[in-house]
Amino acid sequence: MFLLFGILLSVLLGFAQPIWADSYETPVPMPPPPPAAAMQVPQMPGPASPALARVYVYRDNGNYQNLSWTAVTFNGAHVGDSAPGTYFYRDVQPGTYVIALRNEEPDPAQNRIVTVAPGSTTFVKVWARSDYAASVPAVHTRKMHFDGIQTSHMPDIFAATVEPPTVAVPEISRLEPAS
Repeated sequence: MFLLFGILLSVLLGFAQPIWADSYETPVPMPPPPPAAAMQVPQMPGPASPALARVYVYRDNGNYQNLSWTAVTFNGAHVGDSAPGTYFYRDVQPGTYVIALRNEEPDPAQNRIVTVAPGSTTFVKVWARSDYAASVPAVHTRKMHFDGIQTSHMPDIFAATVEPPTVAVPEISRLEPAS
C-alpha cells in the first residue's frame, strides 16, 4: 500500500515519469519530403479535339458564406451552374468569350473576357463575394420582411478570376464534377 502511495506521489510531484509518457516523447521517424521536381501538378484532360479549347469553371469550398448556385454563361449562352465544391468544363471553338456569372447586384468582377486558342485549356475560378455587400452600404442595409420580421439580406454576389494551371489543377483535383 505504501509502495503504491509512494509511486503515485512521485508521479504527481514529477520525480518519476508515468509509464505512458514514453510513447508521447518518442519521435516517429518520417520519410524525407520528395524533391520539388517530383511534386508535379496533376494533368487535367485537354479538349476532345485539337481544334477546340477547353474552359474549366470551378468553385472551391473555401468560402462558406454563400452556398448558392450561380448560373454561368459564355457569350450570353447558359453553359452550366457553379456550386461550392464543384467544377465543370466545356469544349468551345477558339475565340473570345465573355464568361458571366448571375448576380443579384452588379459587380465589376462578375464577368471575365477570355481568349482561347485551339488546343488550350483555361481555368476560371468562381468566388462568392462576401466582402462586396459589407463594402456597399446600400446593399448591406437592404431590409426584407419575412412573416412580419424585418431582417437584412446579403445578396448573391459572385466574381470570376482566370487562374494559372499550377493553382487551378490542384484545387480542381479536390472537387466534385457538377451534375
